[in-house]
Amino acid sequence: EQEQERKQEQEQEQEQEQEQEQEQQQEQEQELELQQDQEQEQEQEQEQAQELEQEQE
Repeated sequence: EQEQERKQEQEQEQEQEQEQEQEQQQEQEQELELQQDQEQEQEQEQEQAQELEQEQE
């Protein structure tokens, strides 16, 4: 019985570790998306600035 309990505990620990890894992956993905959003915003701002310059000329 003790061995079974130990096995169960190990399995639970493994599951927890897997869940933590998944959460970390999700966080990384969210950070990547944020970075991409920021890059897109910067590109849009640059395009707008270029358009303004063209209008002034």
